[in-house]
Amino acid sequence: MKTAVSFLLPFLIACGDAPEPGLAETDSGGKPRGGHHPDEGVWVIGGGDWTSDECEAQFLSTPTTWTLSSVTETDFFQAVGFSEPGSQPAEGACTLAEDAFECDTIVQEFGVGMNASIHLEGTSTGSFSSSAEGTLVVTFDIECEGSGCGGTLSLNPCTSVVEYPVTLGD
Repeated sequence: MKTAVSFLLPFLIACGDAPEPGLAETDSGGKPRGGHHPDEGVWVIGGGDWTSDECEAQFLSTPTTWTLSSVTETDFFQAVGFSEPGSQPAEGACTLAEDAFECDTIVQEFGVGMNASIHLEGTSTGSFSSSAEGTLVVTFDIECEGSGCGGTLSLNPCTSVVEYPVTLGD
């Protein structure tokens, strides 16, 4: 009987289900883990859904691309591209745990209108439903300083949250 088991074991292992693409089988320590690894490349950001918008900030740029690079089992690097001419990408490191991720807060300072200075902190979180699809949630913490802040934000300081579907581009 031992001979039969020894003979069948390689066959059973070879005929097992193949893992879903993008699904990690083990972590760096060899332990089984769940979650999806995103593929590197340029991702398309779909239309956003404001889940909370106490700022009502009309000056926020429109993100159009989300480029992922240096993807490992535990982290990746992001660069968010915007549609407005002259906009610079917002870049930062992200940590990945299972299918969820959280990125370093990106801080920007800029002027809006006359005598208004904006301090914006954007933090990205989300999850991957596959290696080529996911959800990107951006939390904006915004504060305006100066005499021109009157109509810039509906509440000062404030927080707004927007959720985007993301898919890997062609």
